[in-house]
Amino acid sequence: MMTLFSNPKDLHSHRVRFVLAEKDVSLDIVDVDPAEFPKKLLTLNPYQSLSKAERALRS
Repeated sequence: MMTLFSNPKDLHSHRVRFVLAEKDVSLDIVDVDPAEFPKKLLTLNPYQSLSKAERALRS
């Protein structure tokens, strides 16, 4: 399963959501306020840019 960290007010995040929906990609969407980045997202993306997709590793 893929997780998409996005900002619902951001045009680029909207484009990514649209393309993934058109491709029928199943994912979890986590809406992020750019002023309050989660710590998990900061470790994945220290530049604090959105959209950021993360794919979970299967065990």
